[in-house]
Amino acid sequence: MNAMAAREAAEKIKERLVAFASDKYGVPVDKITLQDGHVMIGNEPILLGQLAKAAVMSRMSLSATGFYATPKITWNWQTATGRPFLYFAYGAACSEVIVDTMTGEMRVTRVDVLHDVGKSLNPAVDIGQIEGGFVQGMGWLTTEELVWGEAGRLSTHVPSTYKIPTASDVPEDFRITL
Repeated sequence: MNAMAAREAAEKIKERLVAFASDKYGVPVDKITLQDGHVMIGNEPILLGQLAKAAVMSRMSLSATGFYATPKITWNWQTATGRPFLYFAYGAACSEVIVDTMTGEMRVTRVDVLHDVGKSLNPAVDIGQIEGGFVQGMGWLTTEELVWGEAGRLSTHVPSTYKIPTASDVPEDFRITL
């Protein structure tokens, strides 16, 4: 969803840049293309950075927002039916954990995660998201305690009411493979 929202925002900026280039160079919009870091204005290439700088110097905004709503999403809470996700992510994880059987204290010493991300746009971002998701799940299963009030509402629903994992809880040997 975020990638599609970013794409929508990028398309808005691209439209503005093409319109700017058309006005600046007197070339019809349909004769301007962006490819491989260059802008082809008719048959003349210029660097995208050059065009962006000229646009900013002309006081044109190069920021935009995008929003993407995943299609075909339905869910009925009463009947637990529908399609809550358009796609699923697949992965596997294996953890090495030391447990003190006398005190119940535990420490995750090593984690190996293999995750199918398709074609990664930015592996560093994907790895960071996977690490964060794993540590969040590890906290949910090891240090957070779900406490429900008499009315059936979750009482431990914010970080001030349960123990979240900290940097010292992150496994020292943490291996992610995409």
